Amino acid sequence: MSSKEENKELKIDFTRLKSQIESLIHFVQNLPEEFRVPTYETLLKMLLERTIVTTSVGREEVKEAFKIPIDVKAFFEQYDISENVLNELFLIEGKEIRPIYQLKTIKKAEAQIQIALLTALENALKSTPSKFHFNKEDVRERCKEMGCYDPANFMRNFKNNAKLFKDLDEEDVELSPKGKERLAEVILEIMER
Repeated sequence: MSSKEENKELKIDFTRLKSQIESLIHFVQNLPEEFRVPTYETLLKMLLERTIVTTSVGREEVKEAFKIPIDVKAFFEQYDISENVLNELFLIEGKEIRPIYQLKTIKKAEAQIQIALLTALENALKSTPSKFHFNKEDVRERCKEMGCYDPANFMRNFKNNAKLFKDLDEEDVELSPKGKERLAEVILEIMER
């Protein structure tokens, strides 16, 4: 048997299952005669289904729920933005996050700043503790992918918007309070249809 097949095997606690079935039998014995068999069959089926689902937790078939970090929740609360916007900005499955937003601006300088801000939000969703930050090279690559890279003015665009960031001399840049405020504005702009 391959290791992949072994991972798909269910590991059921039969001692616990036996105890639960015995409790079920005891329960149905106290019912009127005509209800015993159908009740037993229904409850046994439910018990077995629950046991199989419970033992499958952690396997590929069960998706892990994404939990929004508290700092991101606080950000949404502070700027009165619904957490549901995350589904419009990112595709989130388990711990994987991919941007799906569409920028409305056609100006490269503005698009670069919006990408930096949204990348900071994406990183805050991924990091523990949450930190609204981005790597300049990651933003450069994303700008290239989205067709808004301006090589001659890339760093100048950041410097012209320095109030949005804490330390532009670092490769990893954190948003300032003004940067978070601008991020909230960008989110609302993207959400306008």
